[in-house]
Amino acid sequence: MASIMKTVSAFSRERAVVDRERTAGSYDVAPYFMSKCVAEIPVTSAFPLLFSAVVFPMTGLAGGLPGFARFAAASTLEAATASALGLAVGAVAPSPEVANALAPAMMLSNIVFGGLFVSADNVPSYLRLLPKASLVRHCFQGLCINEFSAGIEFEASRPSDVKDGAEVLERFGLQGSFAGTCAKQAKLCCFYNYAAFVLLRNNKPEFAAMQPPQE
Repeated sequence: MASIMKTVSAFSRERAVVDRERTAGSYDVAPYFMSKCVAEIPVTSAFPLLFSAVVFPMTGLAGGLPGFARFAAASTLEAATASALGLAVGAVAPSPEVANALAPAMMLSNIVFGGLFVSADNVPSYLRLLPKASLVRHCFQGLCINEFSAGIEFEASRPSDVKDGAEVLERFGLQGSFAGTCAKQAKLCCFYNYAAFVLLRNNKPEFAAMQPPQE
């Protein structure tokens, strides 16, 4: 989620330069946006990969090398989606101040409906779209499936105790497959990037028409 604040903070200031150069006819939105997305890949991927390399072995998570690869992939995809959301927020906001005010609200809604605090089954019907649009939920679900689908069993001394990883997933309401959660996350990433592109293209600088001098 830190990728949202990083992207919003940088892009909202960069946008002023981009708008000025677009007005001068230096380049169009499409080549700028594509080059920015490509240039952001190493920066966006570095921290989640480093995070995965440190956290996965230190916490003793299950799955071995394949489990680590899935853990790193889900974390990196979540960071890319958060960065795309940051671009969309920066593109729709009229100023850096507004963008920095919107970003925490977007982060909070993604965290609250991420599946850890509120189950999607307990969300009111008029808010059911928020868990589906939460990039935290899809990452959280994918990481839980990666961990608890590895045949983990627990010592259950009472009937209410959790017996295995499958029961953990059932109690959290996390169904599906790891590939399915990554596909949903990728769709969100593409949607936010497309929204950012459209907003940036449509929110171009406008100037008053020049009037002839009055005699």
